[in-house]
Amino acid sequence: MEGIQTTTLCDGVRFHTISDSRFKRNRITITFLTELSNENVSDNAMLFGLLKNGTRLTPSLTEIGKKLAALYGAGLSDAVSKFGSCQLLSLGCGGMADRYALDGEQISKELAELLCEVAFDPYLEENGYFCEAYTELEKNRMLDDIRSVINDKRGYALSRTSQLVARGKNFGIPRLGTLETAAKITPQSQKAAYDALLKTAQIEILCIGNGDFDAVKDTFATALANMRREYLPVVKNEILQRVDEVQRVSEQMAISQAKMVMAFSVGTHETDPLIPAIRLMNAMLGGTVTSKLFVHVREEKSLCYYCASRYDRLKSLLLIDSGVQQQNIDVAYDAILEQVEAMKQGNFTDEEMDQARLAMINSYRAVSDSPFSLENWYLGQLLSERMFTPAQEIEHLKAVTREQIIEAANRMQLDTVYRLECEPGMNAVNEEEFEEDEEE
Repeated sequence: MEGIQTTTLCDGVRFHTISDSRFKRNRITITFLTELSNENVSDNAMLFGLLKNGTRLTPSLTEIGKKLAALYGAGLSDAVSKFGSCQLLSLGCGGMADRYALDGEQISKELAELLCEVAFDPYLEENGYFCEAYTELEKNRMLDDIRSVINDKRGYALSRTSQLVARGKNFGIPRLGTLETAAKITPQSQKAAYDALLKTAQIEILCIGNGDFDAVKDTFATALANMRREYLPVVKNEILQRVDEVQRVSEQMAISQAKMVMAFSVGTHETDPLIPAIRLMNAMLGGTVTSKLFVHVREEKSLCYYCASRYDRLKSLLLIDSGVQQQNIDVAYDAILEQVEAMKQGNFTDEEMDQARLAMINSYRAVSDSPFSLENWYLGQLLSERMFTPAQEIEHLKAVTREQIIEAANRMQLDTVYRLECEPGMNAVNEEEFEEDEEE
């Protein structure tokens, strides 16, 4: 696999290619990065779903589907996510590499043309706004998606904790917004959000796969040539201040299994040299099936249906989330803190270090297995302006010492504890929910 190659197409727009002869499929993705705000979060989140319904030249979803089918069953997808204090809006195409086309078609170029058509030449009604019927359709889908968040109790608990930890900062805003912000969407608000994104957003275009992407680059350069840009760089990371008093919030819901999330501030900045050690420490604490939380809290003490930790570099947060029976929630809390303290005191073996390190190395090696995983990896690198390959991260991981792991653990300071508790009479174990959490 070759390294990433980058070209600036215009102000705030970069074009990146990664070539790998192992792949039989290519993936082209355009990602808009903009500031999270309550005013436009829902409008932004819905845009690409709306754009996929039709373009000026291909004005219906059915016709777009026919074009994709003609390109050997290519696919078109959109995604909405968060990156620190920013919202990421992505539109991607995946299709067969050119060299495998039966009649020498330039599939990647045609995919790029369709992607540009969807992103930059939308279907508008005579009044200059998006189609009201398409807008209403996507709006109802978004409202359903926001309502459905509550159905995933684990995800809901993590989302609520993120909001609480943010204490009003932008990174706590839900990626789709709220029912209130989504309900305000109109064809006019969608057009205003679309125009603002084209003018001001940071745009990253990634082409990953097997082939020469010069024709793809030319296609995007042509599409962007007459676009009026007033690029506004965004602050991707808001520093989380350490607190003197732990924030504790409990909510009740008609559930049979309580959820608890403990958020620890780690006190790092984005380029902190201790980050590889924090990642390894997190894996040892609760990131693998050999971790302390899994082995001691879940298996030995049988206190949790799941108990895991995750590290968020941008927010400098380490989250420990668990699903527990209501009557065990306080005992589980103490048991989790006991394992955190064990990491701080260096009460772990070389075997625990090696097992966690090996698990992480395997996950890094798996990044290059598909264009999609490579896209996720390098997009994260590009947006944080730190360019490490998976191989380089493996070397950083191999260099982590026991002393660095202990130092990393001692940076953990409890910030917030969120409990989603069972309403009275709802503390019997629901077997269906238990099986679902086991799979996670």
